[in-house]
Amino acid sequence: MTWLYIVLAALGLLSGLCFGGQDDWPIFTPDMVPKDVPSYSIVDSYCWLLAHTSGLIGTVGNYHLVVDGGMAKYKLDLPENGTVGVPDLNGYTVSVDLSKDFDVASPTLRILHTKKPPNTTEHGKPIDAPVVNRGGMWVTGRDVMLVGGHFNNDTEFDHSVWHVDKADIPEPTLWRFKNAKEEGNWKEEQYTVEKDNVIVRTVSGAATCGNDACYWLG
Repeated sequence: MTWLYIVLAALGLLSGLCFGGQDDWPIFTPDMVPKDVPSYSIVDSYCWLLAHTSGLIGTVGNYHLVVDGGMAKYKLDLPENGTVGVPDLNGYTVSVDLSKDFDVASPTLRILHTKKPPNTTEHGKPIDAPVVNRGGMWVTGRDVMLVGGHFNNDTEFDHSVWHVDKADIPEPTLWRFKNAKEEGNWKEEQYTVEKDNVIVRTVSGAATCGNDACYWLG
């Protein structure tokens, strides 16, 4: 079934733990969840993910699907409210081992990295890759790189700890996750541009790599 996994990965499709009826749940923003309720997680409570970015690393028979960013809705059962849906930005970089069989309705997700809130800075600069929609992911060897994307401004997701106000959107940056088959961190990648050219942020596009360079069109 390897061909099926590759097709799913190419489409950026990651199935979750629940399907029918999810739109009928009452919506609770993250700050409405009672403090004494165990927090939800992308591993245990994940329902669906939208506008994320993904890429395949590895070789035939030993692929991992790496997923980052986008918007999630988590299923949470509250003692006094029953089942609710919690919309939140996806601040997790996760992977799925495609060399093993799994149930597409409940894939085994491995958290490679949990991103820090955007106001966590060092020398005035963010120290983690931003959480965006429809960013570009390059795969080069076992490394993945992120560029571009749209900062979410939907009111349902504005309560996320990873939300960035419009006035605080950072300048375009390029990020690398080394050996994305293992847990690690995003590190900003330095780049240069030709004289009189500038790097701009595109909302979405296509990314690919050749032998000696990666390309982003969007």
